[in-house]
Amino acid sequence: MVCHVASRGNRKHAVFVDDRDRLNFMDVLGTVVERMDWHVLAYCLMDNHYHLLVELSDGNLADGMHLLNGTYARWFNERHGVVGHLFEKRYWSDTVSGEDHLLSVVAYIARNPVRARVSETVFEWPWSSAAASVGDAPAPPALACRRLWELVAENPDAARMQLTQLLDAPIPGEEVREAVRRQLLSAHRSGGLTIRELSDALRVSAGTVLKLMR
Repeated sequence: MVCHVASRGNRKHAVFVDDRDRLNFMDVLGTVVERMDWHVLAYCLMDNHYHLLVELSDGNLADGMHLLNGTYARWFNERHGVVGHLFEKRYWSDTVSGEDHLLSVVAYIARNPVRARVSETVFEWPWSSAAASVGDAPAPPALACRRLWELVAENPDAARMQLTQLLDAPIPGEEVREAVRRQLLSAHRSGGLTIRELSDALRVSAGTVLKLMR
């Protein structure tokens, strides 16, 4: 069974403050992988949440997530001198069925940093499996690239090529967003229109205009 799993910080607060936090999380994940006999097919660590794509040997997702989040949270709280729940409620999970669904989740996980505008491309974000999954970076011990390739194509080269094409493809809707952004910036700069005037003309909030222009 393959599951897409995500966990977010309590009240959307950061669960990774710096790279040391992320490195420790990956170490804990490696321990969980060994104990639970998991195959981590993809991952992405953001500031206040993370995503995993995990193939389970049996129905041990709950036990593994309890070990992962519990161990990391205790370390995080001790390091940063805080108390209380680090993660928000229970983790979220969804069963992945079929190759198309698998590939769509791999792409979704990899595109998180681009959607959040913290990375220009999926391959530049250092805290995801994107680059390793196409053979462009070393895979951390917790990541099962070869198992992902087996699920994607008959041989590793074909799998890496397919994944490269998938992750290189533009994010749906981003072309339209970029075109709108350019038009808004042009109207703002050359036409002398204020954000309020643009929002009135488009019949959207000023906040939406600002988001589109970022």
